[in-house]
Amino acid sequence: MATNNPQKERETNPFLQEITDNLGRFLENINCLRDSYMLYGEQALSTQEKKAAKHFDDLVKTFPVNEETGEHDIPVRQYREYQKRKRLKERAERAKTLVPQAYLVSLVSLYDQFYAGLIRLIYRIAPNKLKENNKPYTYKDLCDLQTLQEWKVVIVDETIEDRLRDSHIKQFEWLAGAMGIDTLKAFKEWPDFVELTERRNLFVHSDGVVSQQYIDMCGSVKALNKDITKGCKLPVDREYFEKAYKILYIVGVKLTQMLAHTVYKKQYPGEGAAIDKLLINNVYEAIEEELYDVAISVSDFALSNPHFKHNANDRCYILLNYAQAFKWSGATDKCQELLDKEDCTVWKPELLIPKYTLEGEYEKVYEKMRLIGNNNEELTPEHYRQWPIFKEIRKEKEFAKVFKEIFDEELETNIQIKMDVRPHFFSKDGNVMVHSKDGGSFFFFFTDEDDKDDKK
Repeated sequence: MATNNPQKERETNPFLQEITDNLGRFLENINCLRDSYMLYGEQALSTQEKKAAKHFDDLVKTFPVNEETGEHDIPVRQYREYQKRKRLKERAERAKTLVPQAYLVSLVSLYDQFYAGLIRLIYRIAPNKLKENNKPYTYKDLCDLQTLQEWKVVIVDETIEDRLRDSHIKQFEWLAGAMGIDTLKAFKEWPDFVELTERRNLFVHSDGVVSQQYIDMCGSVKALNKDITKGCKLPVDREYFEKAYKILYIVGVKLTQMLAHTVYKKQYPGEGAAIDKLLINNVYEAIEEELYDVAISVSDFALSNPHFKHNANDRCYILLNYAQAFKWSGATDKCQELLDKEDCTVWKPELLIPKYTLEGEYEKVYEKMRLIGNNNEELTPEHYRQWPIFKEIRKEKEFAKVFKEIFDEELETNIQIKMDVRPHFFSKDGNVMVHSKDGGSFFFFFTDEDDKDDKK
């Protein structure tokens, strides 16, 4: 289910679709990188390190110990093997530092691609902004480019190159000016975002060794850890990578919403509901991924930002997702506090149903379900089955009973899909190869020897 705020399908404005696609690519890319890091990162590196160390130690144990020095005597014929295993052991140890750094650098690089996409969108949606470009060009430049369209491409490409050479702080300042607002830095993750991008610079330029620039930049936004001093080396562990991933996820959604509400909405003032639908989908997807802190941050931003104006219906959905993110994160009191602040006496029954669900008022839920019946566009059978807001009440027998009574179908049902893959087979090393319908293939790798044997 793509959204929990269904509206009658209408053709999406091409520019809004481009905005959606730019964010969608970014989120999918960082999700892929995160999945890879969590699955193959630390665990695989630790396995590699242990294996290399054992391989080295097993060889060293075979060497006799010199009684006078207490050191191992290495036979000449085995010296090259000894050097080889020693190098592999040292490389495996180095990889535990190097690979997480590379993952973090890649994470920020994906953000830079997303940022470049924002610049292109600004100029596509509001081409008059190209007139603000004051960069001088030579006569030769004028001769080389013959059409106005070619000049537009040059200006946009050069703007992107110039901005990507700037610090990320300068990039935000340029973006705020292009959007016609005072600042884009007024959100709680800003200090952590600056620290993340400065740490990335250290990994690219100085192997993670702290520089004076890092100290100055992080200190300026109050993001400098008191234990960090010039010359010390910064790590990347699982906890830090997860934090970095979430920061960029939040920044991506927030910048997209700012672009949509300033540049895009200025050109298309009637698109407020469509922009809110994008936001609701983004929050819904974060909740589906159990990224509750991301959903909470984005929802709070959406409801408190003075640039955002929501219609009553969309605001309710934003609020409901905000509340459920609190509940599933364990902050039930904050969920209830959020709902208590609202005057819900004017809410439609289809909005009261999820509200009562979050509050545990199940009898009221069943009453309203019967009231709206089986012909409601905002609460269809699939919404009852899939919307995470109903995940607890779906465990209740009475819920399944009322659902069957209303829709004349079972709550629990099967979804039939056609698997577009041919049968897989195991390669000689015990890995699984799966062929796709289009002729491509991919592997599932087993690193544990016991797992390999079990699969053969």
